[in-house]
Amino acid sequence: MAVKEVPILEETDSAIKEATREVELLRGLKHENIVKYLGCHVDNAAQTLSIFTEWVPGGSLEHNRKLFGGNERVVRRFTHQLLSGVAYLHSKNIIHHDIKPANILVDQNGVVKIADFGSSRLINSATMSNASTPSLHGTPNYMAPEVIKQSSGRSRKADIWSIGCTVLRLLTGGPLWGDRRFDSQAALLYYIANLEKLPPLPDTLSSNAREFILACLQIDPSMRPSAVELLKFSFAQCAGHKSDPVSPDPAVTTPRRHTAPSVPAKSSRKSQHRTRRSERTCGHDEATKKTDPRSESSPGLTRRPSLVSSLFAPAQDDSPTRQEENDDFVVAHWDDQPILSAAARKEREKRQTEAAEAARRRQEREQKFQEELAAYRHESFTGRA
Repeated sequence: MAVKEVPILEETDSAIKEATREVELLRGLKHENIVKYLGCHVDNAAQTLSIFTEWVPGGSLEHNRKLFGGNERVVRRFTHQLLSGVAYLHSKNIIHHDIKPANILVDQNGVVKIADFGSSRLINSATMSNASTPSLHGTPNYMAPEVIKQSSGRSRKADIWSIGCTVLRLLTGGPLWGDRRFDSQAALLYYIANLEKLPPLPDTLSSNAREFILACLQIDPSMRPSAVELLKFSFAQCAGHKSDPVSPDPAVTTPRRHTAPSVPAKSSRKSQHRTRRSERTCGHDEATKKTDPRSESSPGLTRRPSLVSSLFAPAQDDSPTRQEENDDFVVAHWDDQPILSAAARKEREKRQTEAAEAARRRQEREQKFQEELAAYRHESFTGRA
């Protein structure tokens, strides 16, 4: 079982409603690709709401991507399941609003689970948009231009943009704008909001992947397909087939390879031919063998084991790191962190204040101890004299 603690900063109706929104959304969701809600508990003394969900041992796709890189066959299967979960959410008039690899979990059997509904909203089925006062929620690298500009409210098509960015991230390890750097979240948000055309996609993408991503990343949200329509794309149809399951054996740590059986030479050649043909069914185009110049500045994107092996890696902390060493320079990761709400900023400031106060008290205790130790030594030396 996993536990998420949501702070309730004030005992007001609005604060309680904000904290319990995720519970209300999760409570009515039942789908294989949505993390299962188990219950909740309010701690009045600590002013926190604890949300209990199923434990997903495989970790997030972002964590696994950093460890093992992207394998298109596996990413396609994950994409199929992600689209199934998103299509279910949209059928319930729910937009997730923060789809990204860090919020997509995968269990030991390779089943994808969409998690973290803290930014999710229930939309009006008649207007297809959120009726409440618009506010900025989400993570900059995965936010659609219309969400930042708040020009058309929240709609299902914002999730489709996020799916395109997520698939691109899993395949290449980088964001839509490649190695372009921004000084702040505000600069990145301004850049996205004023996009008139997409930056060129990496040449390493296969034709199926390119077609899928370009469909998701239409600047005009009305031109983006729905999640159900995306399931019909070739890129998604190769994924999630039960006829080609991922081995549930935790001992498996390397990609599965097809091998010809030990039979006479003539039969062996036929088996090898069938093997090569089956491997091409969900494989890459020749272009995927080239080096992606946009990805050279991103950490660990090539020459790594398949993402398949990540399914059996132990779960680790998925909290975002501030910086990561990459050759001769340091890359900031603030652009992959979600935009904080006023309540979240207040909670962060509160924790920073508490940490500073605790550090001050430790310093005072250490100083007092040193003074007492010096006085004791002085008295001992004076007494012997």
